Order: sequence, then structure tokens, then C-alpha cells
Amino acid sequence: MPYCPECEYRYPPDVEVCPDCATPLVASLDAGAVFVCDECKEPVTAEASWCANCGTVFVENLCCFLHPDTPAHGHCVACGQFVCPKCAHRQAKRYFCIHDAQEELPPVGSKKGEALPSTDWEGVLYSRHLNHEGIESRPFSHEHDTRRVCGTLNTLGVHIVVPIAVRRRVAAIFKQRDITQEVALFECDRCSAISRIDDLACPNCGK
Repeated sequence: MPYCPECEYRYPPDVEVCPDCATPLVASLDAGAVFVCDECKEPVTAEASWCANCGTVFVENLCCFLHPDTPAHGHCVACGQFVCPKCAHRQAKRYFCIHDAQEELPPVGSKKGEALPSTDWEGVLYSRHLNHEGIESRPFSHEHDTRRVCGTLNTLGVHIVVPIAVRRRVAAIFKQRDITQEVALFECDRCSAISRIDDLACPNCGK
């Protein structure tokens, strides 16, 4: 029997949407239940900190990258930078940082004959090493991530971005595999700033 995650009411098997609040029904009321973003009405999981579709932030413990003393209201859907009302730009009900608000988003899918981005196979290898140890990472984007790097770091040899909370584990894994520390940068989960592995705390917000 399906349930409404908002009303917590049980409905017959043939009902897919709650008739009272229009929330999509879920199989059970657990931590992985699906909710709806108040801004764009897209489904989100109960543990989500922001909406992946429009960038609306749901929690209060995140702060703006440019204004670390101000709570974040949005998560740039293009680059992932946390933004506050002072610097956020809304386009088509989606959050953008000041840089990406000036650029048009590419259309979904690629045009015929359009060159596809090349794969950073070295970065893929580093990500596989970390994934084997249960650590998630993502490719470093020189287009979007460079402007969130703290200080004047040389990002030429950077391949991946990893959550800052696991920087000590990553350092140990890289040392064991004889991988130079310069291939990775670390993203603060509070303000979205990116820094080096030897920073004891985020140089942007101090966490």
C-alpha cells in the first residue's frame, strides 16, 4: 500500500499521487522516501540538503561561498557554488552564481557533429582508487571549479574534487599508492570553497 510522505496517510494500490497535497506516493515511510521541493515541485529525497533541479537549499547549516557569514539559500545548478540572497541569481526559477547567470545553459543532448568532452582517464583512475575505499569524488572542472579555489593555487595538475571531511583518509590512500597529493582538491561541505589537502580547516569559512 502506498503512503504520502507529507500526510503520512495510506492509500489504495492504484493511487499514485496524494489527492490532498499532490505529493507523489512512496512505498514506505522511511529515510529514503521521496518529497517534493516547495519551489519547483520536483521530487527530492528526505536526506537531500538541496534540490538538484532548482538548487533551493533545505537546511540551515550551509553558508554562502562569497559571504561565509550568511546562510546559503541556493546551490548553483551549473557549478555547485553556494549562494545567498546577496549574490544569488534566479533564472527560470533556478539558482545560479553570478558567473553562470551570465551564460546560457547548453541544451539537453548534443547537436549532430558536436565534439564530446574528452575523458580524463587519469582522474578516473584516482576516483576508482578512492571509490574502492568508500570515498566519493568528482572530476575537477577548470571552467567552473577554478573560481572557487582559495588562494593562488596552481590547478594545472588537479584531476578530482573530494569532500573536505575525508581529506586525511585521502592523504593516507594516496601515500600508500604513491600518488602525489596535488591531483586532488577538497570541497567544503558548508560553503563550497575548494582548497588543498594540507589545510586543517576551510580557509573560506573556517570550518
